[in-house]
Amino acid sequence: MTSPLQQFPERPPSEVEWEDLLVRLEIVPRALRLAVEDLGDSQKAREALAHAVGSEHWVHQVLLPALRGGAPVPGSPSASLDMERNGNEPDAAALAAVFASLRDRNFAQIQRRGLGVWEWRSRVEGGSGSVTAYQLMQWMARTDGETLAAVRASGGGG
Repeated sequence: MTSPLQQFPERPPSEVEWEDLLVRLEIVPRALRLAVEDLGDSQKAREALAHAVGSEHWVHQVLLPALRGGAPVPGSPSASLDMERNGNEPDAAALAAVFASLRDRNFAQIQRRGLGVWEWRSRVEGGSGSVTAYQLMQWMARTDGETLAAVRASGGGG
């Protein structure tokens, strides 16, 4: 099994692409918050945001620690990326806030280490090849775009 992250280049072509990717990862929480403010709450928006929160947890709890320490990374996300529910389902605004908090934490781990992050690499558990931090960030940016599109398409209101 190969990782969905391996579809992306292992390293950025230059610092310009690296910086562009950092900006894209940093602005998405605000874009999601504004989309929710504009469109309101809806089941579809909550589902997209809950999945994004689960993915960001996976990045924080599994992928970044593995990449920093050189430990093997799982070939695919855990069976359940969705946020655990404790009887009450949070609204879209609350989920967007949770996502922003997680992204801030993950972003800080990547951004503050500068270009040294380019060297983070781990082999894929039960698969072939390896995964780099740049591939992780490319995957995050792609899923961010998918989440933002889903929230915008939800139209709010139910």
